[in-house]
Amino acid sequence: MKRRASEWSPIYLVLVVAIALVLLITLVKPMFRGAQASAASNLDTAQSLAKSALFP
Repeated sequence: MKRRASEWSPIYLVLVVAIALVLLITLVKPMFRGAQASAASNLDTAQSLAKSALFP
């Protein structure tokens, strides 16, 4: 008894890629927002330190 091999059609491939992209964006976007907030606070600290070092 032969079993028919299942084939991936391009529609299924596009659907899987779209779902993967949505999940990836959902997980990665908050990480970038957190990094952006951290970088902004670090920049403010660095600027105040540089000003106090250059102009005591």
